[in-house]
Amino acid sequence: MATYSISKVTNQIPPIDYTSRDFEAISQDMLRAIPFICPEWTDNNLSDFGIVLQRLLAMVGDVLHFYIDRNANEAFLPTAITRRSVINLLQLINFRLNSAAPASVDVTFSIQNALTGDLLIPAGTEIQTSSDSTDGPIYFETSEDAVIPAGSLEVSVPAVEGKTVSETIGVSIGIARQQFRLTQYPVIDGSINIYINEGAGAALWSEVESFAYSGPDDKVFTTIRDEADRVTSIFGDNAQGKIPDNGSDIDAEYRIESRYRILKDHGDS
Repeated sequence: MATYSISKVTNQIPPIDYTSRDFEAISQDMLRAIPFICPEWTDNNLSDFGIVLQRLLAMVGDVLHFYIDRNANEAFLPTAITRRSVINLLQLINFRLNSAAPASVDVTFSIQNALTGDLLIPAGTEIQTSSDSTDGPIYFETSEDAVIPAGSLEVSVPAVEGKTVSETIGVSIGIARQQFRLTQYPVIDGSINIYINEGAGAALWSEVESFAYSGPDDKVFTTIRDEADRVTSIFGDNAQGKIPDNGSDIDAEYRIESRYRILKDHGDS
């Protein structure tokens, strides 16, 4: 008898409208179902405590639908709006999202009085724009050597936005797939040099896109980049890419964009 009663009542409930996804539509669907589930509930005024609870539940449904739609949109490139989602989707097809390209400019160095000999301005010389109370300076570095010849007063040289950083990012513990995060960001693409001292002095290791074509003795590393252009370096497993010897210091030199930030916590991850 009880089973028949429940089945009978259920069959009378209006069919579920799956297009009801906002607060008002969900609330109206719930109100239409009340007489079939609880016939004695006849007070549908907003002052009724049951209606208050019903509308709260409709609000929860509205919020859940919003996040369901957002998550679904993040699964497709045309509708994704977060950089993290785009990076994850591109990793599925082995494509790496590039960071912003640094600005470049021609800079003129001048002196007030001519010299009797040449004046060398070495590549990597750091220069910066003026700053004010609302914005800090923008850093540039010269990309090649420049010389003010004897008797001349100025010379022009190309410069590129960014600032070179050198730091020790960790010490190898001799295990596979070790990861070390660079502490400053955003990191400029193609600027990372990693030096590892395995007892014979610091040696430059090469960055590769993946370990697919690397052998067990190849001194290579790869990197992953998150949505804030924070970079983590990854080393091999002695099958594809060499594991740095246990106890080896790992140093990094790289360039960062002008308005850089520093991670509070870094190291192995």
